[in-house]
Amino acid sequence: MIGLIWIGLACALPTAVTSTATPQPMNSAVTPLPDNRSTSLEITADFAAVDLWESPPPPPDENESEAVQTQTAGIPILGPGFQTELLLNNQTASVSINAAGRASLYVVISPLGSFDPAVQVADQANNFLFEQDDRGAGEPELLSITTADRPRLNLTIQGNPNDGAGVRVAVFADANEVFRDLLAVNDSVDQGDVNRHRVNLTAGEVVLIRLVPDNETDLIVELYDSNDIVFSSDEGFTAEAEEFFYTPQETAEHVIAVYGFQFQGGSYGLSVRELAIDK
Repeated sequence: MIGLIWIGLACALPTAVTSTATPQPMNSAVTPLPDNRSTSLEITADFAAVDLWESPPPPPDENESEAVQTQTAGIPILGPGFQTELLLNNQTASVSINAAGRASLYVVISPLGSFDPAVQVADQANNFLFEQDDRGAGEPELLSITTADRPRLNLTIQGNPNDGAGVRVAVFADANEVFRDLLAVNDSVDQGDVNRHRVNLTAGEVVLIRLVPDNETDLIVELYDSNDIVFSSDEGFTAEAEEFFYTPQETAEHVIAVYGFQFQGGSYGLSVRELAIDK
């Protein structure tokens, strides 16, 4: 899991974006997220949590609309339950987040390509707060932001994509809405054996695959599509998790193989979760 990233770490992240170009949305119609997501999934530390202000948040305004507002500068404003796609213009894109009356918000920024996005967060007066670039190329950035009395946050997304590439930005009010649970098992693999788990994946939808071994086992996880092996991961050591994002190229049944280092045996938990960002 991603550890908690506090605002004090912001100074160690990449330098601020200097481009002032105003990007235009790839699709001007900002769409609501679907309402059929699972709410039973427990999210623990999949986000870099940033506590921006110490004062307690104000109570929600019952008259406040969460719908997307318009902005004369052409930068969309997203509320919880909405998403949009942005084209990176001169390697930057901008979006505003309606944070009024919200104790916390979860923002998922998913690259539409193989580039590595970095995200700057500023307040309504464009005072820089922090920057985040925790994931690699092609992987989404997941932000958990604790807000208080700031009605709006401004996000600047920086990257170096191929021509025509952009990002998809989605905002959630509940961490349980961020992922759909595709597979969750607790199992054990015998010494000298290989376990295989099957899961249906959808082309273009980002999934988070996480394998957590017991305290005495170093496990290896491999992913196969309908043709061949996609990759094998053995980054962790004994009792350390294997975790990675993957975007399938085809809609098909995939196979996840689990076995021990030097084919030792051991127990584990395996989960496959799809980011709840629909095209």
